[in-house]
Amino acid sequence: MNSKKLIVLAGAAAVLVGLAYLSGQRNAVRTPAAHGRKLFPELDVSKVAAIEIARPSGETLALAADDAGWTIDSLHGYPADLVKIRENVLKLADLKAGHETPDRAMAGPTTVRLKDAAGQILAELALGEQHLRKPSDDMPGFGGYPDGRYVAVGGKDAVYLVDDALASLDGDASDWADMQIPSPAGSTIQAVEISNAGADLALVKTNGAWTVTDLGADEEMDSGKLYSLDSALSYLRFNGIAAPALTDDALGFATGTVYRAVYADGITYTAHVGAPTTNSQDRAFRIAASFAPTGTNAAENAVAETKVAEFNGKAGKWTYLVAPSTAQKFTLARTDLVKPKTKPETEAAPEAELAKEAAEAPHAEPATDETSAAPAEASPETQAAPASTETAP
Repeated sequence: MNSKKLIVLAGAAAVLVGLAYLSGQRNAVRTPAAHGRKLFPELDVSKVAAIEIARPSGETLALAADDAGWTIDSLHGYPADLVKIRENVLKLADLKAGHETPDRAMAGPTTVRLKDAAGQILAELALGEQHLRKPSDDMPGFGGYPDGRYVAVGGKDAVYLVDDALASLDGDASDWADMQIPSPAGSTIQAVEISNAGADLALVKTNGAWTVTDLGADEEMDSGKLYSLDSALSYLRFNGIAAPALTDDALGFATGTVYRAVYADGITYTAHVGAPTTNSQDRAFRIAASFAPTGTNAAENAVAETKVAEFNGKAGKWTYLVAPSTAQKFTLARTDLVKPKTKPETEAAPEAELAKEAAEAPHAEPATDETSAAPAEASPETQAAPASTETAP
């Protein structure tokens, strides 16, 4: 092999090496070094003392921690759910970068910021559009569902597709608070009083059955509408908290409903439901507990008083905003529960019964010409004795 051929082979080898290097560089671009790594590797979750979620609309959901716990500013200081706080903060701490999408723009994102007690930003994440999973071949007619999100770390231009839709970080208060109103526990309702639009309604429960105290002799309870009485104070959800500055007139309490439920343990729960207002479909709702000892059992009275204090500490100081369907449970009228008594079919009026018998009685057939022309047959008793032909001697 001469020197000329060696030079050609060496040049070809150099070209191959160069192509291999360029190919490796291109592969490195397709799979960046950040792929699979945490977006916030230095985040110390124990230092998080405030959370802000700014929506594109300008609304901001703000949560802050103090000595009493976490509260939600947009709900006027209502307690946040510590379990949900922990879940969402840990979700950010463990969030890993997916595929980089350099051609993806982050227009109008929702911005999430975690801050420490001094107000310093510990982590900032911009949330873009959710990624929708494509329909499978087996179900082509069904649309995709969210299985990821386009995100960008604050202060950086890189946009990544992560494998979590992060719907709980969109700024909805229900993702950070327990939206269920505290309810009585450990007892059953024995009596209910409802004052609505000047009409008073009183019900008592006897042997497991509800009845109004003034039920008439020709009335009966509508059993199909009584089920809501036992569960009226259970599983109540609210949509928001009314601003403390709003007056009772503005909230509709002046013309609203007062609902009282007396439980078997002697505790009375009083709910005030505001009348409909023009500025919201939701209805204002307040509830508080009270207890007046009627017996001499000091231990039982102490238990009841403790339950009252705990309940009022959780629910007594808030004015909830509830859906109209929830408010309807407490605005029942007498006509909703009482109906005219249905008379049994056998108890028909005497006149109607007589008319029915007359209509069903068989009718006598009219006499024919032959029967009418025939002389009536005399009875033996009425037949005359035959005339005698003999003369007297």
